[in-house]
Amino acid sequence: MPRLKFEWCCNKTETFSQWTIPCKGCDRSCEYLTKVSPYRGVLGKDRDRLFKRDKVCLKCGTDKKLTIDHVIPISKKGSNDFSNLQTLCEKCNSLKGSEIVDYR
Repeated sequence: MPRLKFEWCCNKTETFSQWTIPCKGCDRSCEYLTKVSPYRGVLGKDRDRLFKRDKVCLKCGTDKKLTIDHVIPISKKGSNDFSNLQTLCEKCNSLKGSEIVDYR
């Protein structure tokens, strides 16, 4: 079975990189760094477009450790369509879980 590819996203510099951390001098403990799995199907330009639209976590307002959340989760027949995506920080996204909540 082939290894899944993933991307690193630096929410401070708004840069993406596959396999490697995008910023020099940065490591996995950086508060702005997010590892993105491809199985959700939202990578690169789509992520950039979403973060530019929302800018911060739509629940708590932080600009650190931003992630993409599906308003209607994939597990509940949601899609990767841009209209079903919102920006949440890792903590708020984890707390939301698989609930259907639109913070926009």
